[in-house]
Amino acid sequence: MKNGILLRSAKNYLFLDTEHGVLESSGSSIKLHELPIINPGDTLFYRGEEYTAIDGNHSYSVYARSRRTQIMQPWDIAFFVDLCNIGSESRVLESGLGTGNLSRIILSRLGEKGQLVTVEKSPEIIDSYRSSHESVDRRWSIVNADIEQAQLDGMFNAVLLDIPEPWKAVSNIDSHLVPGSFFCSYVPTFNQLEKIYLKLEESGYEIIETSRLLREPILVRRDATRPDNRIIGHTGFICAGVRKSGFVVQI
Repeated sequence: MKNGILLRSAKNYLFLDTEHGVLESSGSSIKLHELPIINPGDTLFYRGEEYTAIDGNHSYSVYARSRRTQIMQPWDIAFFVDLCNIGSESRVLESGLGTGNLSRIILSRLGEKGQLVTVEKSPEIIDSYRSSHESVDRRWSIVNADIEQAQLDGMFNAVLLDIPEPWKAVSNIDSHLVPGSFFCSYVPTFNQLEKIYLKLEESGYEIIETSRLLREPILVRRDATRPDNRIIGHTGFICAGVRKSGFVVQI
């Protein structure tokens, strides 16, 4: 990941790339003539606006970075990853690289023996990610392929898909998922949710979750605290299923 500092104001996010002296916002970047010395917890004034410095690895850094794709929100990612029960030695399959933010959170759950394989069919998205990151974690492999036909190697303990048609990938992935492990998908529409739910059910999965998270920011003012008018409503639907082994026990 890039070395840097996330800067947050009341209205905006910026990312300070401390290695290259570049200040980034979601739509542009500026090369600084002089790099300020700033650490998490410090206060920075930029163009008359007050910013608080936060560790650059925070999940909110995605709000300040240039991106080609729609992002998963941090609260969706947290729930999504937790549902998949990822352990320190898990081998995880992901498809839909996007900004790499989901990948970063998955890697934070893995130990030294864990592994993440990300399958992304767009070479442009892969190139965009690699151009903005100095290195890739040694536990992480990025494969340029379509997850529907990708040649997968070995078994996985969890699958997380953030792609438009995840139901089309189930048959290719199914035999590579350890029984008892989780197949999790994130989609934006009811039609997509219905299709992945039914496909997993038809494929013998036990569906444990179909939901969406609605976040309601609160505007805090002395004697006037209330919900913020800028409510973030629908972002996406989460569907998670457990792969059954087929073994039946009676007691």
